[in-house]
Amino acid sequence: MQDYLRARDLAARERYLPAGPIVVASGHADWHDWQPIWERLDLILERIPHMTLVTTAQRKGFDAIVAAWAGDRQVPLVAYTLPGAGRKAPFARNRKMVELQPVEAVLGEGSGIQANLYQALRKASVPIHAFRKADQAAAATVGRPKASWRNRRS
Repeated sequence: MQDYLRARDLAARERYLPAGPIVVASGHADWHDWQPIWERLDLILERIPHMTLVTTAQRKGFDAIVAAWAGDRQVPLVAYTLPGAGRKAPFARNRKMVELQPVEAVLGEGSGIQANLYQALRKASVPIHAFRKADQAAAATVGRPKASWRNRRS
């Protein structure tokens, strides 16, 4: 019984308080160019092999691209949802993400919420890899990602 309770507590702790170096990722929901994001995340993974990726839990766009990369590379992913409702909720989530003391961040240009996260991470001296919406390839030229690393990590 003790082993079961210990395992349950560890699983809950890992879900809400991830262990290891944390990399934050957030961007606009209208993002479509996955290739530069995957390339940058691959470079970060080479330097930080045991990282945990934390996103802002959007179901499409930048966060979905990052989640697909994490699934393909078998990197632990924590999706931070909004704490409550109202106009202040996204900014409260941003503060919580900065309080995790991430070692790096990958941000895509978006709304004022991403700008707020960028400023908070900059103030905390976190290295930021920023992507501009204008630098994306045309949507018609962007293909689907291929699962190239599946089962590579153990």
